[in-house]
Amino acid sequence: MKVFVTVGTTKFDKLLKRLLDSDIQKALKAKGYTELTIQYGNSDFVDPRTELESEELKVVDSFHFKPSLEQYILEADLVIGHAGAGTCLEVLNAWKPLIVVINEDLMNNHQHELAEKLAQAGYLRFCKLDTLKKLIELFDPASVVPYQPGDPKVFANYLDKTLSLEGKLPTQDKNEELL
Repeated sequence: MKVFVTVGTTKFDKLLKRLLDSDIQKALKAKGYTELTIQYGNSDFVDPRTELESEELKVVDSFHFKPSLEQYILEADLVIGHAGAGTCLEVLNAWKPLIVVINEDLMNNHQHELAEKLAQAGYLRFCKLDTLKKLIELFDPASVVPYQPGDPKVFANYLDKTLSLEGKLPTQDKNEELL
């Protein structure tokens, strides 16, 4: 089984290094995972095949960026990544099990807020670096709820209603009066 690790466009060396620790590798192996692909974004991270302490999981690919991560997400049995909005939504839209790790070095804790809301809805599980091993050990991919994207028409209708005058969209003449 395959694990895809992504940090998006950020630099999250702590997560990348933690994933290569032997205890994390053993936890993933115990869950049946055998292959690891790593997208390491803006990191100066060295190709992990030279840094693995023990060859628990086979690193099949590692790279800074690709035009699209879709192929890697679709091929993965589990995605582990940072809690960036783009990463979360792309993985959830592909209906893949997702563990996000909060980057506590970022300001204003926005990743924690997003991860918490998505986890409350059952779409993913999240943790901090120091609890990643425990989460992997407890994680059941079948326990996550398939993500159902919102209907953009609801928002469009809300905008239409909010911006209308007397329940109707303004005519061009009314728009000119407003200017």
